[in-house]
Amino acid sequence: MSGHKEQQLVDYLLGKIESGEYKTGRRIPSEYRLAEKFGVDKGTANRAVSVLVSRGYLKRLRGAAGTILIRNSVFPLRHFVYTGVFPSIHSFYAKLLNGILDASYNEHILLSVLPLRLETNTVRFAEDVHAIHPDAILIGGSSPAFDLRDVPTVFMDTYPFAEGERIRTVNPDNVEAGRMMLDHLYRLGHRRIGFVRINNGISVGADRFKGASGRARELGIRLDPLKLLAPYHLPGSNFQFGHLLDSARKKYTAILFENDIICAGFCGYCAEHGVRIPEDLSVAAFLVNNEFHHFRRITSIDSHTYELGSYGVSQALKLIGGEKDIPVQELLPVSLFEGETVSGIG
Repeated sequence: MSGHKEQQLVDYLLGKIESGEYKTGRRIPSEYRLAEKFGVDKGTANRAVSVLVSRGYLKRLRGAAGTILIRNSVFPLRHFVYTGVFPSIHSFYAKLLNGILDASYNEHILLSVLPLRLETNTVRFAEDVHAIHPDAILIGGSSPAFDLRDVPTVFMDTYPFAEGERIRTVNPDNVEAGRMMLDHLYRLGHRRIGFVRINNGISVGADRFKGASGRARELGIRLDPLKLLAPYHLPGSNFQFGHLLDSARKKYTAILFENDIICAGFCGYCAEHGVRIPEDLSVAAFLVNNEFHHFRRITSIDSHTYELGSYGVSQALKLIGGEKDIPVQELLPVSLFEGETVSGIG
């Protein structure tokens, strides 16, 4: 019911703004008066005002000076910057960007995308970012540290390189993803499992192994970490796939990959060498990427990446609106994508 009342308040205020009854630079009625008028508590009125602050219509003044109207256009603009080190071979970040783009469009936000490289001059980069005067910064994936200058910032799918009142982190629950996949393999009878880890510099990847290995210990089964140094598209990867396949067929009933772009490469190698997936060997991975579904529906964990991007935008708007009860670090739910690459044993 409070959500309905909150929306009523938002609509009421928008009506007053768009009709011209509220004048730019002048105070609007206090939240106490709004709460009294609509028969709601002050918290509901406060949230309604925060919505219009985040959309760029209103601005809260310091102390007891109240809230003023700063824009009466029906199409207010905020300007966000989205950045991070985006691995070019992986569609995870394309999906993340799609979620950010759609949410930005819906909220009338102008979005600038500034990709980073690990070798980027971060002092110059920070100057470029702040020359835009962004209302918020969104950081997806790994990023070298740069000066945020107290701009509201949301980190997604990574660990933050800074802390502060205006910084928030939103990640898929990668530890739970590891546990969830281990439970799925265990239910299907697998007791000897290898976990292929990739040295790609993505910090949250270690959490997937942490969750899987912790669950394996609880279940009393074997989970061996395996290293694959070169991504599937680089010279030497076929040699590594061959070595992995020889080892896997002797020691394991299932191989779990840190992401399914590597898993897809391994599946292709197996097909070329007469090894059937999942009849001869079961494989699974983390992250669902649609571009592989036409090739083979890989058993994996869906991190709901599009929704992650959209949610990051909503959290940034709440920070701009001055909301204080936003979790500093938040884990979003993940789900199992059963696919077709794991078979049962026994």
